Amino acid sequence: DSALENTQLEWDVSNNGTSVFDAKNENWITIIPSEFGYQHGEVLSVVFICRDSFDGTSTWYENVVIDGVSPTWEASFMANPTEGESTLIDISDGIIEIGSEDILDINITAVDDSGLDTTIEITSNRTSEWRHVDWNDMFAQSKFPQGEKVNGLHLDINSRHEEKPETRYSLNLTVMDDSGNRAYQNWTILVLDQAGPEILPDIYYNGTLLAPENPVRAGERIQVNLTNSYDDIDSIMDTRWTFILNQEKVFENMTYADVSIFDVEPLEAGSHWFILMAWDSKDNVNLLSFSLSVQPAPGVDIRFWNLSYYGEPVIGNTISVHAIMQNLGGDAANGRLCSGDVCSQVVNVPWATSVGPGIVEVDLELPLENSGAVDFRFEWGSSQLNLEGEVPIDSDIQVRQETGPLQTIILVFVVIAGLSWLAHRLWGTEKIEY
Repeated sequence: DSALENTQLEWDVSNNGTSVFDAKNENWITIIPSEFGYQHGEVLSVVFICRDSFDGTSTWYENVVIDGVSPTWEASFMANPTEGESTLIDISDGIIEIGSEDILDINITAVDDSGLDTTIEITSNRTSEWRHVDWNDMFAQSKFPQGEKVNGLHLDINSRHEEKPETRYSLNLTVMDDSGNRAYQNWTILVLDQAGPEILPDIYYNGTLLAPENPVRAGERIQVNLTNSYDDIDSIMDTRWTFILNQEKVFENMTYADVSIFDVEPLEAGSHWFILMAWDSKDNVNLLSFSLSVQPAPGVDIRFWNLSYYGEPVIGNTISVHAIMQNLGGDAANGRLCSGDVCSQVVNVPWATSVGPGIVEVDLELPLENSGAVDFRFEWGSSQLNLEGEVPIDSDIQVRQETGPLQTIILVFVVIAGLSWLAHRLWGTEKIEY
């Protein structure tokens, strides 16, 4: 009304024509229907009158249908494995069993007899932020891994080798209708063990931990230590192990107690393929494969590979000889190709690696002074190792004497003389007459 008017406010609340509550000069009122005997489906009628000093009135009214029944809902849960088909989870006992590697599908449908929308909310203690909200129909997906109380690298070795209980989470459902009526349901999520043992080998050689600056050398003793390994749930003593080296099984289905530390026979230089497999008590398996590069043994080990030449192997000529040598040792050297007193320039001989031997090519210009076979040798030395030696090289080079014009004339004369002597023997000195 006008600012000069002092209005009177009147409230009346009734149930089917019977007044159950009234109030005057209150700007607002609060009614809890159950306190006044209202039942689901009954009508709460509210009449509000504003009266001025001249007895003029203005009236407002509202009929509110009382909703006293909670909404209804249905829920189903599916386990989606990484491989294979989805399976329906039985929740009759209030427990949702889901594998640690599976994805949980959550399907919830809610309805209210008022026909109005319902609010669906699910929360979990998986994390403090884990929450999903939807209306009428909900579809959500989530993974529930093993929690922090299972074995892991956050524990010391002895603790992570012990058996641990499977992780449990809570899943809480709240369904609310438009009137604020709520329905609740709580489940326990039991995370099943689906992960194989964690394989964490340490590799030692001659008592030294393998590192880039400390590579394994050919012929050295290798030891594999599995102590850092663990299973998330099982005791490490309940695990079984298989080791494959270069596609050949070294041992199979052995207990951890038998192979926690084991030796590998000395290996040749090159790359070697290691495969470690481990199973837990539920036959969950894990596999670790890696290549181990073994460097050549220290020292110099020079071998002859190939020799070729260019030119005519005749006395007086000079042939160009090309030799290829290889070093199977892990240290470099210097060397030269020689034949008799003639030697090539000194060349560097590289060391071998895990990929292959060090290769060096060397050239020699060799004057030919004598006939017959030509022998070669490769002389090498290492100032670092204070070693030297030589590698004999057999060749198929045969040096022969040169056949020049004078030798040809003499050969022709000898042939003619021989023919003349033969004719004289056959026909004598008689003349032939016609």
